Amino acid sequence: MAVEHHKKQQGTYKVSESKRYQANPLVSYGEEEDGAVLFNPDTDDTVIVNITGRILWNLLKTPHTVEELSEHLKEKYQNISIEQVTEDVTQFVQALTPDFLSEAD
Repeated sequence: MAVEHHKKQQGTYKVSESKRYQANPLVSYGEEEDGAVLFNPDTDDTVIVNITGRILWNLLKTPHTVEELSEHLKEKYQNISIEQVTEDVTQFVQALTPDFLSEAD
């Protein structure tokens, strides 16, 4: 799962499979042909995501768990194991939390 940061992240976030995550409403989203560009004006941080990241970002407009996100992608990418999909989703959530994603209440 390609996530390209244009500003160095501080620390590493620990993803929880039981928590629900959602997109930070302050983040600007620009759809591109091969993915999307995310910009957080509070941190002045920009992230580029690939097409799969764009799918996940759109799902994360409402709260989802890693498992729910993984199941959705598994339906789309049937030739990839659920373990690989879950690992990719976990890495995506980890890379974007806390500046672009947050834990939902």
